[in-house]
This record gives sequence, structure tokens and C-alpha cells, in this order.
Amino acid sequence: MSTLPKPADAMRSGPIRGTLTQLNPRRASLDFEPEPLQVVSNIPIPDERRNCKYPFAEMQVGDSFYSENSVHALQSTISNRRGRNTIPRAHKFLVKREGTGCRVWRIAGILCVLVLSAVIAQAAVWTHPLKCEVSDPTATHATVWRESVSSGKRSLDQQVPIDFEQTPLGSAMTFTVKKPAPNAAKWNYYCGYHRDANEETGEPAADVIREDVSVQINWKLKPEGQ
Repeated sequence: MSTLPKPADAMRSGPIRGTLTQLNPRRASLDFEPEPLQVVSNIPIPDERRNCKYPFAEMQVGDSFYSENSVHALQSTISNRRGRNTIPRAHKFLVKREGTGCRVWRIAGILCVLVLSAVIAQAAVWTHPLKCEVSDPTATHATVWRESVSSGKRSLDQQVPIDFEQTPLGSAMTFTVKKPAPNAAKWNYYCGYHRDANEETGEPAADVIREDVSVQINWKLKPEGQ
């Protein structure tokens, strides 16, 4: 009785090996050459950004969108996009669950908060009361002039029309002067008046400044009560 060859012996035997060679002739031929790859030009390169389904780049502060994805998935997407620099690092987003999905807001980053704080600080400027006596009956406007002690530059601070019925000659008008600049130091303030041109007498318009300093304010020192 003849015995069947073992698998290993069968693989090494001529007839079976020849049969495998006939089934796969590429393995049998050492001179086989694959078909050359064809090079094609003028094929448009796909833009990866077109596949972006989240409008992070178009969002302004306060804008939001809803997604059916989970909060964790959106947070991971934002982190990955920021890592690939497709989302500016200054752009901040808030993700909160809403219904069966979540909502993504673009919120103010630290830079926006700093700018807003600076605006608020500038709005809360220091003020100082100043009284100016009305002493010229030809005056039409009471004026306050300010002068920087460091530079000596003088400029008009404010100008208010004079109503002699409410402010008789010799009485004083009260002004409120504001801090002229965030880094302002010592400033001199002068009272004065403006006189419009008189068509009857032909006198031109004029500004008169009293050269005696009405008050010197050191804006580095916070006024009392402010």
C-alpha cells in the first residue's frame, strides 16, 4: 500500500511544485516585468479644507453652531485643529452639551479680555473740579487751558458758552477737568475766555488766557474720593 506524501514533502516534490508554478506563472518567471505606472499631469490637487465640516475659521466672538457629536469629540477636534495650526491659538471656544448633541461658541480670549479691561480703565478717568471767574463782559465762552509741566506744551482743554443771566459778571463757573492721558503726570491749568468776532465794531475773535496758574494737578496721585 502506497502512503501519501506529507505536506512538506509534497511542496518539495516536482509534480506539485510544477502545478503551483503553472497556476502562478509570475512566480516562475524571473524575467517578469510589472506594467509601468502612468504619470498624469494637470490633475487638480484636492483642498483638505473643503472637507472641514466645522466653521471654526469663519466664527466671530459670540457666534455658535450646533453639532450632534459629543462634547469630548468636539473638544478633541478643536485641540487637533489648533495643533495643525488650522485654528489660530488666540481663538478660544466653549463646548457645552445641548439636547442630544452639543453647541460650540467662540468666546473672547485673554487678549480680548485685556483690551476690554484697558478700555474700562480708560473710561474710569480721574477728574478734578476747577472754578474760573467770569471777569470780562465781552467774553462769549469760558475756557480752560492745560499745560504739561514736563514739555511746556499748552492746549485747549474745554470751552463752554457763557450765559450772563445764569452766571453774572464776577461769579465763577465750575469745570471738571479729566486726566488728559493714561501716563499723565503734572499739569498746569489756566482759566481764560474766548471772544467771538464783532461785526459791528470789527473786532476779530480772540482767546485770552490768564497767565496765573489756577491749579496744578499731579495726575500720578489719585484725587480724593476716586
